[in-house]
Amino acid sequence: MSSFERRQRLLEQLQSSSVKITNMYNNRPSYSAQRNELFADVGTTGWGDDASDEESPLLGANIADVREQQQMMIAAQDQGLEALSKVISRQKNIALTISNEVDVQNDLVDDITERMDHTNVSIQRETNQVTSILTQDATCGYWVVIIVLFIANVLVATL
Repeated sequence: MSSFERRQRLLEQLQSSSVKITNMYNNRPSYSAQRNELFADVGTTGWGDDASDEESPLLGANIADVREQQQMMIAAQDQGLEALSKVISRQKNIALTISNEVDVQNDLVDDITERMDHTNVSIQRETNQVTSILTQDATCGYWVVIIVLFIANVLVATL
Protein backbone atom coordinates (compact mmCIF):
# COMPACT_ATOMS: atom_id res chain seq x y z
CA MET A 1 0.00 0.00 0.00
CA SER A 2 1.48 3.31 -0.98
CA SER A 3 1.77 6.31 1.26
CA PHE A 4 -0.55 8.21 -1.08
CA GLU A 5 -3.32 5.65 -0.54
CA ARG A 6 -2.77 5.74 3.22
CA ARG A 7 -2.96 9.55 3.24
CA GLN A 8 -6.07 9.37 1.07
CA ARG A 9 -7.70 6.96 3.56
CA LEU A 10 -6.84 9.20 6.51
CA LEU A 11 -8.24 12.20 4.68
CA GLU A 12 -11.45 10.28 3.93
CA GLN A 13 -11.74 9.28 7.60
CA LEU A 14 -11.35 12.89 8.67
CA GLN A 15 -13.95 14.00 6.13
CA SER A 16 -16.30 11.27 7.34
CA SER A 17 -15.84 12.39 10.94
CA SER A 18 -16.51 15.96 9.89
CA VAL A 19 -19.74 14.92 8.16
CA LYS A 20 -20.84 12.94 11.24
CA ILE A 21 -20.17 15.89 13.53
CA THR A 22 -22.03 18.26 11.20
CA ASN A 23 -24.98 15.87 11.01
CA MET A 24 -25.07 15.50 14.78
CA TYR A 25 -25.02 19.27 15.16
CA ASN A 26 -27.69 19.89 12.48
CA ASN A 27 -30.01 17.09 13.65
CA ARG A 28 -30.05 18.06 17.31
CA PRO A 29 -33.41 19.22 18.57
CA SER A 30 -33.71 22.89 19.40
CA TYR A 31 -33.65 23.96 23.04
CA SER A 32 -37.25 25.13 22.90
CA ALA A 33 -38.34 21.76 21.48
CA GLN A 34 -36.41 19.96 24.21
CA ARG A 35 -37.95 22.19 26.85
CA ASN A 36 -41.49 21.62 25.54
CA GLU A 37 -40.82 17.88 25.40
CA LEU A 38 -39.57 17.87 28.98
CA PHE A 39 -42.54 19.80 30.35
CA ALA A 40 -45.19 18.04 28.27
CA ASP A 41 -45.80 15.24 30.78
CA VAL A 42 -44.88 17.09 33.95
CA GLY A 43 -47.80 19.51 33.98
CA THR A 44 -47.34 22.56 36.20
CA THR A 45 -43.80 22.90 37.34
CA GLY A 46 -44.09 25.97 39.43
CA TRP A 47 -41.11 27.63 37.75
CA GLY A 48 -43.10 29.77 35.34
CA ASP A 49 -42.38 30.61 31.72
CA ASP A 50 -40.06 33.48 32.51
CA ALA A 51 -37.35 31.26 34.01
CA SER A 52 -34.11 31.30 32.08
CA ASP A 53 -32.59 28.15 30.55
CA GLU A 54 -29.62 28.32 32.90
CA GLU A 55 -31.90 28.24 35.95
CA SER A 56 -33.75 25.12 34.83
CA PRO A 57 -32.07 22.03 36.27
CA LEU A 58 -33.38 19.80 33.46
CA LEU A 59 -32.33 22.15 30.68
CA GLY A 60 -29.04 22.85 32.41
CA ALA A 61 -28.27 19.15 32.27
CA ASN A 62 -29.01 19.12 28.53
CA ILE A 63 -26.77 22.12 27.95
CA ALA A 64 -24.03 20.42 29.93
CA ASP A 65 -24.51 17.28 27.83
CA VAL A 66 -24.27 19.31 24.63
CA ARG A 67 -21.15 21.06 25.87
CA GLU A 68 -19.66 17.74 26.88
CA GLN A 69 -20.42 16.32 23.43
CA GLN A 70 -18.86 19.38 21.83
CA GLN A 71 -15.75 18.98 23.97
CA MET A 72 -15.58 15.29 23.03
CA MET A 73 -15.96 16.16 19.33
CA ILE A 74 -13.26 18.81 19.61
CA ALA A 75 -11.01 16.32 21.39
CA ALA A 76 -11.65 13.75 18.64
CA GLN A 77 -10.88 16.36 15.99
CA ASP A 78 -7.70 17.33 17.83
CA GLN A 79 -6.64 13.69 17.96
CA GLY A 80 -7.37 13.32 14.25
CA LEU A 81 -5.41 16.46 13.44
CA GLU A 82 -2.53 15.32 15.62
CA ALA A 83 -2.48 11.96 13.83
CA LEU A 84 -2.59 13.74 10.47
CA SER A 85 0.23 16.02 11.59
CA LYS A 86 2.35 13.00 12.57
CA VAL A 87 1.65 11.33 9.21
CA ILE A 88 2.55 14.48 7.31
CA SER A 89 5.71 14.91 9.38
CA ARG A 90 6.69 11.32 8.71
CA GLN A 91 5.99 11.78 4.98
CA LYS A 92 8.19 14.87 5.00
CA ASN A 93 11.02 12.92 6.65
CA ILE A 94 10.61 10.12 4.12
CA ALA A 95 10.69 12.64 1.26
CA LEU A 96 13.86 14.23 2.65
CA THR A 97 15.48 10.81 3.02
CA ILE A 98 14.53 9.89 -0.55
CA SER A 99 15.88 13.24 -1.78
CA ASN A 100 19.19 12.64 0.00
CA GLU A 101 19.41 9.12 -1.41
CA VAL A 102 18.68 10.39 -4.93
CA ASP A 103 21.46 12.98 -4.53
CA VAL A 104 23.91 10.27 -3.44
CA GLN A 105 22.87 8.03 -6.33
CA ASN A 106 23.25 10.93 -8.79
CA ASP A 107 26.78 11.54 -7.47
CA LEU A 108 27.57 7.84 -7.94
CA VAL A 109 26.17 7.87 -11.49
CA ASP A 110 28.19 11.01 -12.31
CA ASP A 111 31.33 9.34 -10.94
CA ILE A 112 30.66 6.19 -12.97
CA THR A 113 30.04 8.29 -16.09
CA GLU A 114 33.30 10.18 -15.58
CA ARG A 115 35.23 6.93 -15.11
CA MET A 116 33.59 5.41 -18.18
CA ASP A 117 34.57 8.46 -20.26
CA HIS A 118 38.15 8.18 -18.97
CA THR A 119 38.16 4.43 -19.71
CA ASN A 120 36.76 5.04 -23.20
CA VAL A 121 39.51 7.57 -23.94
CA SER A 122 42.14 5.13 -22.63
CA ILE A 123 40.76 2.30 -24.76
CA GLN A 124 40.79 4.50 -27.87
CA ARG A 125 44.38 5.60 -27.17
CA GLU A 126 45.50 1.97 -26.62
CA THR A 127 43.67 0.86 -29.77
CA ASN A 128 45.50 3.52 -31.78
CA GLN A 129 48.84 2.41 -30.28
CA VAL A 130 48.14 -1.25 -31.07
CA THR A 131 47.18 -0.31 -34.63
CA SER A 132 50.38 1.72 -34.96
CA ILE A 133 52.48 -1.13 -33.59
CA LEU A 134 50.83 -3.62 -35.91
CA THR A 135 51.52 -1.33 -38.86
CA GLN A 136 55.13 -0.86 -37.78
CA ASP A 137 55.50 -4.57 -37.07
CA ALA A 138 54.35 -5.54 -40.56
CA THR A 139 56.80 -3.07 -42.14
CA CYS A 140 59.59 -4.32 -39.91
CA GLY A 141 58.87 -7.87 -41.00
CA TYR A 142 59.13 -6.82 -44.65
CA TRP A 143 62.48 -5.15 -43.99
CA VAL A 144 63.78 -8.25 -42.22
CA VAL A 145 62.73 -10.42 -45.19
CA ILE A 146 64.32 -7.99 -47.63
CA ILE A 147 67.59 -7.92 -45.68
CA VAL A 148 67.70 -11.74 -45.39
CA LEU A 149 67.10 -12.09 -49.14
CA PHE A 150 69.77 -9.49 -49.86
CA ILE A 151 72.27 -11.36 -47.69
CA ALA A 152 71.27 -14.62 -49.39
CA ASN A 153 71.81 -13.01 -52.84
CA VAL A 154 75.22 -11.69 -51.78
CA LEU A 155 76.25 -15.13 -50.49
CA VAL A 156 75.07 -16.88 -53.62
CA ALA A 157 76.81 -14.34 -55.80
CA THR A 158 80.13 -14.75 -53.95
CA LEU A 159 80.14 -18.48 -54.04
